[in-house]
Formats: sequence, C-alpha cells, structure tokens
Amino acid sequence: MSLVINQEQSTKHSLETLSILGEYDAYIDNIKSIADMGCGIGVDSYWWATLPKIDESPRNIKVNAVDNALDLIRCYQHENINYIAADFSNSGLPLNSQNLIWAHNSLQYSLNPLTTLSHWHDILTVDGMLVISVPYYFYMNTHNDITNVSTTYVNGCFFNWTMGNLIMSLAATGFDCREAHFKIDRTENWLQAAVYKLPKKHPINTNWYDLLPYLPLTVEQALIKKGTFQESDIQVTWIDRSQYMLNI
Repeated sequence: MSLVINQEQSTKHSLETLSILGEYDAYIDNIKSIADMGCGIGVDSYWWATLPKIDESPRNIKVNAVDNALDLIRCYQHENINYIAADFSNSGLPLNSQNLIWAHNSLQYSLNPLTTLSHWHDILTVDGMLVISVPYYFYMNTHNDITNVSTTYVNGCFFNWTMGNLIMSLAATGFDCREAHFKIDRTENWLQAAVYKLPKKHPINTNWYDLLPYLPLTVEQALIKKGTFQESDIQVTWIDRSQYMLNI
C-alpha cells in the first residue's frame, strides 16, 4: 500500500467512520453545531449537513467547515454549511459553541498540535466530543531479542503520531482519555480517537501523574508500576466496542 494517504483513501475511511457514528441516534440528536476542521472540498461537511433523523426528517445540523485553502467553486454546497477560510488552529469560532469537532486527516498538518488541540477544547461545548483520524506509520519488530521501532512521515506531515503520544497530547490539553474511544487500523494505517472535553484544561506544567484519572486504565497501571508506558501497554476500545491491543 502506498505510504501516501490520497483523497480517495481518505474519503473512503472517513465515510466508514461516519457510518458508525450515524448509528448512534441518541447522541447525534443532541448535536446542533459541528466544526469540520480541515474540511477540504466539504465531503464530510455535506454528510453532516444532510444527515437525516431515523424517520428521514432533516436534522439541520449546522456545519462550520474550516480550511485555510478553500476552493469554494469545488466545495459541496448546502444551506447548513458555513465555509470559513482560516487556519484550524485559530478558527475564530466562538468559545463553547460547537457540540462536536470532526478532524479527519488534518491534525497531522498542524505546526503546533498542542496549541491546535487547546483551541479545539476552547470552542467545544461542555461535554462536547472531538473525533480525530490521523495517518499511522509506526512499526515495531523484534529480532534476536532486540526491538526495532521505525516511523515514516507521510504527506509532508509536521508531526508523526503514535497512539501513545496522541493519548498524552489529548489528555494534556483537557480531553478525557479514560471514558473515551480509540482505534488503530493497521490495514489502512489510521489512528482514531473520540474523546470528550473535560470542564477545565490542565495547567501548562501538568505532569503525567496528575493526568492518571483521564488516561486509559492500562496506561495508568503501567505508569504506576514502571513510571513509564510503552505502546505495547495500551489496550483501547472503539465506538463499535471492538478492542485493540497494541502489543499484537
């Protein structure tokens, strides 16, 4: 498989994830406004804007579609989509205004991921959800009892994500990674997270032990036992309740 996530692959994966979310009517019924960060031509924005209720009546979810390189002539158009030409690290959206932030194949382009995640925390409503998908190219192999780790940069990304640094970055910027959902897709090479906003962000000098209540249980156990954790310590569950263990 190519090491570049092209538009076709990205859209296919995005729609697969959206179809899972679309099954949770009770949660989606409470969504009034979402931000699609790094919206591209608005494929995902259009999905949200036209998502019907179970009785096929319109939900009328308002979508703020943010991208700093908008081509409005090519963008999907709908009365519920508001295109915003801006850097998603500083979108200009009001504080506490978005019920959900959708960031598919975009966070890896941020020059400062912690600043970006902190901004997204600020504009989410209380108990708002952030759903992230980023390319994943992290390899571990053991030969003669020596474990080799290698990563590959794709798409000119500024930051190369692993599940461990994604979890820690989210927790450090005020997201609950304990009551959360994560997925690693080694076939299509994606990392995914669906996390809720905590009421308050942590101080800039927060240490990992202060974050223990907001980390996955297996990460907390490793930190208490060893003072550190590895990718192989992580066990997580996705929205559809499928489980993922990074030591396999």
